[in-house]
Amino acid sequence: MNELMHDILQMLWRQSWQLVLMVLIVWPIARLSQRRYPRFTYLLWLMVMIKSLLPFQFTIPNPTTLYLNTLPPITITELMVGGNEAFSVNLQFLLTLIWMGMVLVFLVKLIVNETRFLRTIKNAQELHIPQLTGLLAKLNITKPVRI
Repeated sequence: MNELMHDILQMLWRQSWQLVLMVLIVWPIARLSQRRYPRFTYLLWLMVMIKSLLPFQFTIPNPTTLYLNTLPPITITELMVGGNEAFSVNLQFLLTLIWMGMVLVFLVKLIVNETRFLRTIKNAQELHIPQLTGLLAKLNITKPVRI
C-alpha cells in the first residue's frame, strides 16, 4: 500500500510540474494569438486541459533533476491534548496535497461559474431589434439570429 501511495504521489508531482511548464509556454503564445487566431488559441488551451486530465508523463533523462525522495522528511508533532506522538510527512506528500487542494478549488469554482452562467442564459429574455432584419437581408443570412 505504501509503495502504491508513493507511485501515485510521484505521478502527481510529475504531472503538476509538467503542467506548470506547459502553461508557462502556452500562455504567452495564446495571449499573442488570441485576436487573430482564436481557434489556434482554443486548441492550445485544449492541449493544456487534456494534459491536466491524463496522467501520462514526459520523461527527461537529466542527472541534475531534483529528486524529492532524497529530501529528509519533515517531522510534525500532532496537536492533541497530552499527545506527544509524532509523524513524519514527506515534502513531496505536502506538495501533492497542496496541488490536489488547488485542483479541487478550481474545479468547484468552475462548476459554480458554469451553473451561474447557464442560469443567466436560461432566464435571459430575447431582444428584438428591427434593424437586424434589414442587415441580415443585406448579408444574405437566412438562418434566424437570436439575441
